[in-house]
Amino acid sequence: MNLRVPDRLRDVVEAGDVIALGAESLLVRHDWLGLPAVYKIRLPKPYRHPSLDERLRRLRTRREARALIRLPEIGVPTPTLYEVDLDLNLLIIEYVPGKTLKQATESSFDSDRYRELGKLVGRMHEHGFVHYDLTTSNVLVSGDNLYIIDLGLSEDSDDPEDHAVDLRVFERCLESSHPEAKEKAWKAFLRGYREEREEATDTVLRALKGLKSRVRYI
Repeated sequence: MNLRVPDRLRDVVEAGDVIALGAESLLVRHDWLGLPAVYKIRLPKPYRHPSLDERLRRLRTRREARALIRLPEIGVPTPTLYEVDLDLNLLIIEYVPGKTLKQATESSFDSDRYRELGKLVGRMHEHGFVHYDLTTSNVLVSGDNLYIIDLGLSEDSDDPEDHAVDLRVFERCLESSHPEAKEKAWKAFLRGYREEREEATDTVLRALKGLKSRVRYI
């Protein structure tokens, strides 16, 4: 595999199992102190200026590490963070067996999963946290549990418009990836969201309606 992997991580990549190579990161399953783990390596992008590339990769690594620590504290499950190395743009996190919500939905639709996800996202927003890449590919299903992953774009915000962006990204994901289940999934998701946020839900939905209207006419 011809990748620009840091020299200190080549042994890990060669000895481990490559789970995925996405636009953002290389994911490798490998042990960490005897524990099954995932090494998430943000690789350099040759099309970006080197200093900008390094700054973006470090920023997203830091944001994701912070989110992996913070979200479980407010009752939103994520894989456990084992180690972070900003010089290598590396996160070592718990390996959670299972499949993505996208894969699970393609096999069998379960409205309870979407209701639970709505509750988790509502809890995130209630504590001033936005994901900014909320898709069914960024939610893990393991047994009866959901885990939020891929948090490199996450930020702090209490602004309903930012919360609406999360909802719009998720709604668009349902439209493109799960058109046959979109209506049921969206309804279940909003039911869970409202259970968590109550009156604040209407404010976010008004912001979502305004966001969709602006995008339509731009």
